[in-house]
Amino acid sequence: MKVYKNVLPEDLISHHLEQIDALKGRPIWNHSQYMWPDVIRNAIVGVVNTTEVDDSRFNVLGKYFSGYNAKRIVYQYCIWNKMSGISSHVDAKYKFAASLYLNDKWDKDWGGLLVWKDKNNWLNAVCPDQNSMVVNDEEEEHLVTMISPVAPENRMSIQIWGFEH
Repeated sequence: MKVYKNVLPEDLISHHLEQIDALKGRPIWNHSQYMWPDVIRNAIVGVVNTTEVDDSRFNVLGKYFSGYNAKRIVYQYCIWNKMSGISSHVDAKYKFAASLYLNDKWDKDWGGLLVWKDKNNWLNAVCPDQNSMVVNDEEEEHLVTMISPVAPENRMSIQIWGFEH
């Protein structure tokens, strides 16, 4: 995993949070309980809502992904609701997978931590930090811990996948 800080200009962070808010209530959101395979929902009862994002505002991220030779990059807004998370898995079908965190503040006690096993079998964790991005380009096994039922807000992220085709 690679961790980057301050990846987007501040105005784009605000733009994306406003976009997510504006899109709430529209019939464009996918539902993890229906769209995700069972293996990555093991022991997870909450729901993640996702919708694709127009990639025209992400040119600034090109420097992070240019070395992967991805033919197509897909961006999705994700609203991680209470009790949501993702079970341990590997993103083998992608050239890379990335998470860009949007919440202004996030406390580790609220859950939503990205945990991964590195090549030495050590577990590592990242707490979502606004405008930081984690890139998985080595097919490392990872999970997102369950969002606490008492978290004061939903966890917001932009998930990014680089496809070979």
